[in-house]
Amino acid sequence: MLTKHSFICDVKCCFQHEIILTRQLQHQNVLPYHAAFVSGPEVIVVAPLMAFGSCKDLLSSHFTDGLPEEAIAFILRDVLQGLDYIHRKGYIHRYESLYITRL
Repeated sequence: MLTKHSFICDVKCCFQHEIILTRQLQHQNVLPYHAAFVSGPEVIVVAPLMAFGSCKDLLSSHFTDGLPEEAIAFILRDVLQGLDYIHRKGYIHRYESLYITRL
């Protein structure tokens, strides 16, 4: 029988395993992180400060009418290179966050 306690322990163990594995990823287009921990129902990830924040931040603060086509091309190139790297390592990207360090 699966209890709430055993489910929480399984989820925590799963997160710990994922954190250990993903900390080994080293690529210029994959965001590294310094630490990760569980606080109540949330998983907190401590990562370097991204110069421009997320794409959503960039659009809402600097490009309210949309990004120039050239910027979109650069962002997509970098995203695809990062995804290619993690897929070659056997990982699947599941998060919807995209952070920008340079344009």
